[in-house]
Amino acid sequence: MNSTIARVAMALLIDYTSVYFIDLKNDHYESYSTNRGYQKLELQSSGTDFFADCQRDIRAVVCDDDWDMVSRALSRENLLSRLRENGGFSLIYRLMIDGQPVFHAMRILHDTSEEGDYMVLGVQNVDETVRHQEELRTISERSLIFSHIAESLANQYGMIYYIDTETDEYIEFTAAREYKEFNISPVGSDFFGTSQRNVGMIVHPSDRERVFEALDKKTMLRKLEENGSFTLTYQLLLAEGSSYTRMSVFWANDRKHLIMTVMNIDSEIQRENAIKRMVAENAVFSQIAESLANQYDTIYYVDMLTDHYTEFSSTDVYKSLQVRPSGEDFFRESIDNIKRVIYPEDRDEVLRLLHKPTMMQMLQGKHMITHTYRLLVGDGIMYARMSVIWANDNKHLIIGVMNIDQEVRREREVQEKLHVASVKAYRDGLTGVKNKAAYTETEDALQEQIEAGSVRPFSIVVCDVNGLKAINDGLGHIEGDAYIRSASELICHTWSHSPVFRIGGDEFVVVPQGGDYDNRHALLQQMKDQVRENMATGKVVIAVGMSDYDAGSDTTVSQVFERADNRMYQNKTALKS
Repeated sequence: MNSTIARVAMALLIDYTSVYFIDLKNDHYESYSTNRGYQKLELQSSGTDFFADCQRDIRAVVCDDDWDMVSRALSRENLLSRLRENGGFSLIYRLMIDGQPVFHAMRILHDTSEEGDYMVLGVQNVDETVRHQEELRTISERSLIFSHIAESLANQYGMIYYIDTETDEYIEFTAAREYKEFNISPVGSDFFGTSQRNVGMIVHPSDRERVFEALDKKTMLRKLEENGSFTLTYQLLLAEGSSYTRMSVFWANDRKHLIMTVMNIDSEIQRENAIKRMVAENAVFSQIAESLANQYDTIYYVDMLTDHYTEFSSTDVYKSLQVRPSGEDFFRESIDNIKRVIYPEDRDEVLRLLHKPTMMQMLQGKHMITHTYRLLVGDGIMYARMSVIWANDNKHLIIGVMNIDQEVRREREVQEKLHVASVKAYRDGLTGVKNKAAYTETEDALQEQIEAGSVRPFSIVVCDVNGLKAINDGLGHIEGDAYIRSASELICHTWSHSPVFRIGGDEFVVVPQGGDYDNRHALLQQMKDQVRENMATGKVVIAVGMSDYDAGSDTTVSQVFERADNRMYQNKTALKS
């Protein structure tokens, strides 16, 4: 090729990494390049068969995933067909330079004239441009996701403020009618001053001092430095009256902006569904979404048309479960994950909830569904709560998972303490049987059943310990207590399937149940026989009397008790004689 072509090639190298000139009459070619990266590929600068050399070089320098595409494009038949049809051709592919794939653009022009039939091929490094475009596309996709998450989570609040702590500028987002009636500007340049001025107009007098202090900038920043976030509950003056409201404040991820949420906790049902005035840039939505997402340990954003999902996780606990951060089939992959990370006893219920048709049916007519379950974390278990809501586009689900392990364990600890306290409140400290308060409740329950006409047949056994006063006076209360415990053991042994109550110092009551009720007369005689033996051996002596409920004549439990008590005294007299 002549010097004119060489000069043209050098001129083109201003824009291209390399330039090839190909004579299509004989496929001879020459190439020119001043780019060091391209020169490292050590390709031939000239040759007698361009297309054959191309097929050889493609295997050596083109990224594996692009081999077939470039090979087909540079086959002589395909390429000449395209050039005749369009006069030119372009292709983006990757070259392997220093072991890394680098995007390049190939542009080909065809020139047919009386002087010859030529093809000019230019190769240009477009790696930075292509990667920048991919980054912008990724940012755009994530911004759309953050926007949906921010809008959907914000619907749970009456108002959201996005506050610049350096300039005090703010943006307000609200969808609740009652807050719009305040006629407060949705944007401004002095959040703290404006807020404190509005306190006197919209806050209940009893709460104004606390709210005014909380809205002082120095006070707010100090509390955030100490605790990371804080909440305040107070009353707002609305058109229909005062309403309890909760203000929550926490840092945005950039540690420059604050997120303040204001929620009507008087009646969550009355909050409006949509935020109509959220018009900030995607960056603002992103900040709000990321910051609100921090209230959950993990958020899943699920496309209900395609089942594609993206996961946003803020804690190492969930990352340790090795659940994929994104995928093409959320519900199918959930089945595998549930078998691996959910506590066995909870798997069936979580599988039922995460069945797509079931979940969509449960969400009909509901703003949110929640479910508590246990995760297998390390060698132990962790309680978690899943919350599921529709995104504003009604095409995506937002599934938030929150660690509530400490909350559940605290509640259980409180319940256990309450149970222990309750048991103690109804137990006799000396004998361990139920006490008078427990008998009073049993008596009240039986009386209610009598009055309602639903009482089942029952009996009352009254027992009185003989000789207790003499033992206390002669041997002391320690021996007296031991004597009472012996009496309690005899009664409990006889009526082993029934509640036993100690209602006085030496008086016990039994309400026979189950088999004890069916065998009550035999058990009563068995106890009397044992007492007769005890009298002979110097052991505990107990007088006992029993009476059955008579549906024809008894209108109160006390009537049954009095008959049993009278029969006990008859037995006591008989024992003394």
